[in-house]
Amino acid sequence: MAGKHGIYEKWVKGRRRKSVRLEVLTIFLIFIVIIMGVSLMIYNQNISELRQADINHLTESSKQLAYSVDSIILDVGSLFNLHYQDQRMCNIINHSKSQYDEVTRFQNTTYVEGTINHVVSNSKYIKRCCIFSANGDVYSNISSVFQDYKDYIWGIVDSGKLGRSIFYTDPEIWSIGQVDYKVVTAVKVLYSYNGTSPLAYVTLDIGYSELDRLLNSTDNPAGTLLFFEDMQIYNNRKGGLYGEQLTEVQEKAKQMVNDGHEQDILRIDGLDYLMTAIRSESSGWTVVRYIAEKEALRSITEHKIRDITVLLVTTAVVFMIYYYRIKQIMEPLAKMDEVIRHNKGTSLQKVYLSREDEWLLGNNEIRNVIQNYNSMAERINEYARKTLLYEIEQKEAQIKMLTYQINPHFLYNTLNTISAIAEIENMENIVEITDSISNIFRYNLKGDSIVTLREEIGHVKDYVQIQKYRFPDQFEMIYEIPEEIYSMKVMKFILQPLVENSISHGLFDKPEGGQITISAALTEEGDMLLTVSDNGIGINKKQLEEMNQKLFEYRVNMNSGKDFGGDGIGIINVNARVSGYYGKEYGITLYSEYGRWTRAVLRIKALRDEEPETGRAGETI
Repeated sequence: MAGKHGIYEKWVKGRRRKSVRLEVLTIFLIFIVIIMGVSLMIYNQNISELRQADINHLTESSKQLAYSVDSIILDVGSLFNLHYQDQRMCNIINHSKSQYDEVTRFQNTTYVEGTINHVVSNSKYIKRCCIFSANGDVYSNISSVFQDYKDYIWGIVDSGKLGRSIFYTDPEIWSIGQVDYKVVTAVKVLYSYNGTSPLAYVTLDIGYSELDRLLNSTDNPAGTLLFFEDMQIYNNRKGGLYGEQLTEVQEKAKQMVNDGHEQDILRIDGLDYLMTAIRSESSGWTVVRYIAEKEALRSITEHKIRDITVLLVTTAVVFMIYYYRIKQIMEPLAKMDEVIRHNKGTSLQKVYLSREDEWLLGNNEIRNVIQNYNSMAERINEYARKTLLYEIEQKEAQIKMLTYQINPHFLYNTLNTISAIAEIENMENIVEITDSISNIFRYNLKGDSIVTLREEIGHVKDYVQIQKYRFPDQFEMIYEIPEEIYSMKVMKFILQPLVENSISHGLFDKPEGGQITISAALTEEGDMLLTVSDNGIGINKKQLEEMNQKLFEYRVNMNSGKDFGGDGIGIINVNARVSGYYGKEYGITLYSEYGRWTRAVLRIKALRDEEPETGRAGETI
């Protein structure tokens, strides 16, 4: 029977291991099937939706290009209204240069050309800007304008082609500033106030290469066409259309703009082209983008076929690797399961892996789990061994604490006895001193590390009461604390060391007239400022800077082991405790005028009595 039971147990273990492996692999296969199904659904989505998405994309890109083209004119558009806005400019252009003397003529020319240069200097597209006045004068942002260019412009003026909108020329090559540029020239008539007589003609030479970089800045295969009326200004030579085919595109674009349509489909030579047309309102140019429908869909089809192929190959490779790794990982898990099921009592056994198992697992989560289990087993076993010793030590500590509590009660009773005897003998000084000492001793042994400001001020008053007997009539205390602040919480022993420092150092050489003031205030940031000031000897500037620097370093480094050379242990201690509890931004800052006064400002968090006290990490105290 025992043999049959062992065989059955092994069979159950095998079934358990096999089921786990099958479950993991099944989940993996389901995940792969879902991914493939979703991919096929996306691939088989409606072709019209894909086409519409491409048209929308073309439309958005066309709008962006139209906006960019608009910006070329809008950036210098103020030139077209300068004669309305600048009366001096209007007067200069309206009169011939020959009417002025040489100095005035030079000043007028400098003014007009400086204005032109100021407007167009920031535009990277404008290579040259000129104003041809109706009187025959020419002003430009370029030092010299050649006669052939002047004749060209006057020829356009005389042709009668100019209207109230901007007129554009075919791309031409001109010498501008001793460099040849291919440019498109825009000509705009400036009319006088009566609106009928031409006052001048503004010409803008737009760099063709800059225009090409603007309109052909992406790797998109779509064609881009830019035209004005019947004039083709730019063609990026993409999209596979040329000659008469582009003329068809141009005519279709005009019809679309007139009908208010931004997107449409144009059929040319048996192929459908996705097409968009946007007219730029500022420049008057029409931006057209087009791409063959099969070209747009081909890229999507190629991407999908590539993605599915990669997915299938990757799935096969991952499945084989995954199956092999699952088989390797299950063996250490089976060992761990065996060890855990055989753990008895308070002692836990560890799981020992062979070198081969460790190498196969590497530094993955399974090995980390086993290592963490072994570490936990060691800690639990160690804890079990030390539990008895710990309990014994706890009992000894409790006995010691009971012994330590005898001494404070003995001292309280002794001080009360002295106070009672002094009161019987009418020795009021001794009564007050012993009461103050008793209060200080009781406050010092109070278990709470956080008290109200009222309790901390009470402790200071007990300390000051003793010091007044030591230094009679040498100083007085002033408390400037609003009543609502008294209930706020502060750390213990943060004010008395500052008062002690004022008495011991600030007022030490001042036999009378000394004054120590304690004040409190709240800031808008939610902090509390506690200030202890005296009218003593003060601190010289160099020593003050050194002391503040040390206070800052102690806050940053959390180090209170050093002092100001032997005279500032109390301040250093308070500064370190405050910054260690509230945070590095809190602590003491000293201010002083040598020979007159010293002020110690302590910044802490303002916490009311009902709010929980929190340390630097946010834990509730």
